[in-house]
Amino acid sequence: MTKRVSRKDRPPRGKDAVMNAVLDAATALFSKYGPGSVSVRDIARLARINHALLHRHFGSKRALLDAVLERSVQELSKIAAEIVDARSGARQLFLSTTIQGAYRRILARSMLDGVDIQRILSGFPIMERLIKVLESKQIYSSPLEIRVRVACVTALVTGWSMFEPLFLRATGLEQQNKAAIHESVIAVLQGLLETPHPVSSEHIGAPDRTDCGSTATGDSAVGKAHY
Repeated sequence: MTKRVSRKDRPPRGKDAVMNAVLDAATALFSKYGPGSVSVRDIARLARINHALLHRHFGSKRALLDAVLERSVQELSKIAAEIVDARSGARQLFLSTTIQGAYRRILARSMLDGVDIQRILSGFPIMERLIKVLESKQIYSSPLEIRVRVACVTALVTGWSMFEPLFLRATGLEQQNKAAIHESVIAVLQGLLETPHPVSSEHIGAPDRTDCGSTATGDSAVGKAHY
């Protein structure tokens, strides 16, 4: 009796199906091992195609990495379109980690491999949209303050997306309801974006005048933040 092959186990056919299978396989492998530790043959094997077909459609592994990142940027652009204010911005930024967690891991691993990410990324949709929305509110002391805030909340979200299990265990939260914890994190992010605290360009322009633990006034912008 001939064993029937399920549809999901069949090799992809047609240009679009092949390219999507390759991008999916590359995303999975790049995020798990890093681009430097993955070969074209590894990707072709997972995509269930001949590696020569991969070369035909993408040319090289570097071009494939570019395509993987560009697809993620396009998906993030759709998420960014939902941002209308600081509250929705904080929520969409955090929720993007569940949708695009692999994207952030690929960025981190690529940078560790020495890839110049800034040269191959076409943009940063969520950060750019969030900056634009906050600038329109005109409640912050300067454009600098807005950009510093967006950079800080993005760094917080990026770190959380990569080390959440460690953070939860270290703080005794691993047995708590994860959805409730996520809502609490989003609330913190919203607070960081919504409540204006002046950011001094003088401090940023002259880092040697103070250290990380104190300022001349003893009351830095970071010290004023509510956690």
